[in-house]
Amino acid sequence: MIKNYLAYLKDISRKIVADSGFEKALLDKSRTNKSFAFQKTNNKLSFTEKDELYPRIKNIEDYLSKNNDKKLFCGFGLVAGIKGRQYAAPIIYVECEIFKEDSSYIIEFDFDTNSFNYDLITSILNYSITARYSVADDDVFNEDFQKEVDIVEKIENEIKVFDEVELLQEYANEIFQLLQSKLEDFHNIKRKSNNDYNYSTEINLFNSKPKYNSPQSLDRFFIN
Repeated sequence: MIKNYLAYLKDISRKIVADSGFEKALLDKSRTNKSFAFQKTNNKLSFTEKDELYPRIKNIEDYLSKNNDKKLFCGFGLVAGIKGRQYAAPIIYVECEIFKEDSSYIIEFDFDTNSFNYDLITSILNYSITARYSVADDDVFNEDFQKEVDIVEKIENEIKVFDEVELLQEYANEIFQLLQSKLEDFHNIKRKSNNDYNYSTEINLFNSKPKYNSPQSLDRFFIN
């Protein structure tokens, strides 16, 4: 039993140190690899030609239909700012699909894919494979690392039960409160509402490359 539990903790720890770059999901990777990110301010999931978002949803559906290797995600709880690097990504993300029904487009969520954004959290915590903590098989986890493992374990046990957009929005808020109360790196991130967030403003901010010695502050968490 103890061996199995240690193996499980090591599996969780590998997720903690994983770093594949999903901490800037808001931004285009390149001119040819666009994110198609946009702000959605309500829980409307069906769009007709009368809706403001209809052209954007249609554009995304057209792109996905021609690029089967690409996936669409919806994020909840945006963390944005600068701390050594740029951040603009959700705490939670869920895989979605767009279906065309007559002249309408419908977004459907696959709640079996509810995911905690390890890339974002571990990057903020300044992990790398060779720094902060080593996760070699013979290593003994120290108290701080164990605390972070416990947080991840708690989130993993809870996140899969949510099957409504509203519940995921609420849970993103709960996760942020947990991270802020338990981890020093999150203490100074300010909470802001949807009313304080504007996608165009955020994009302009991130596209203006900060100088190396400019003040750095990971200071914005948006419930969205």
